[in-house]
Amino acid sequence: MPTMPRQMSVSGTYHVMLRGNNREKVFIDRLDIKKFLFILGDLKKEYNFNVFAYCFMSNHVHLLLREPECGLISKFMQKLECRFVRWYNAKYDRCGHLFQNRFKSEVVEDLAYFRTLVRYIHNNPVKAGLVSRAGDYADSSFRCFFSDNNTLIDRDYVFEAIAQPEFAFFHSCSPTTDEESRCIELSEKLKPRVIDEYSFEIMQTLSACYNGAQLLGMGLNRLFDCIRQFRMRGLTYKQIGQFLAKSKSTVFKWAELAC
Repeated sequence: MPTMPRQMSVSGTYHVMLRGNNREKVFIDRLDIKKFLFILGDLKKEYNFNVFAYCFMSNHVHLLLREPECGLISKFMQKLECRFVRWYNAKYDRCGHLFQNRFKSEVVEDLAYFRTLVRYIHNNPVKAGLVSRAGDYADSSFRCFFSDNNTLIDRDYVFEAIAQPEFAFFHSCSPTTDEESRCIELSEKLKPRVIDEYSFEIMQTLSACYNGAQLLGMGLNRLFDCIRQFRMRGLTYKQIGQFLAKSKSTVFKWAELAC
């Protein structure tokens, strides 16, 4: 299926999300986040971007950015991903993709939606039940709006949209249903994970094979086709590996070839 052209923003502002491959954890420790922010800051200066908000969750990151000229967003994000993944793979002695497919983005063309997104991004950890208030979370840009040491976030434009004295209160207000649904559109509609108890039965049904050994004996084309079906059904690399009696890394390589 061909990749759809990315929608370009008239205002130059984008809500961007990078998600870990297979929804796996990306940001293992605080150093990972600090490195990502360091690279983001370098590229911000190099390309003259604005950074309005960010939030790191364990397996994804949200960014609110503005490009200085139309079309730079793809180049900017490509450099950001490449530099971070190169460092990350060296640190953890791994190889291959870290993030799932290309980055996701949506255009932000009006001030009302910009306000909504700032709150949505900062409240991600609140919605996930990690903290009770946005200001309690260390790995978002919320605290930058009250810090004397901020060098990354372009606060002036945000404070024009959300007055500084009202900033914390605004984040405590619940969004309307319409506002929330607009933000959720960027999130992937991924199938829920299949619990281990049912994974073998599902793979037996999809492959029409009693076990993984039978499937392995049917040739690579059939194997790759089944792996694609397993992944689309929501099965993890670990579950597929248990069915095939192969390592998770082997299944990952096969899944890459199956794409």
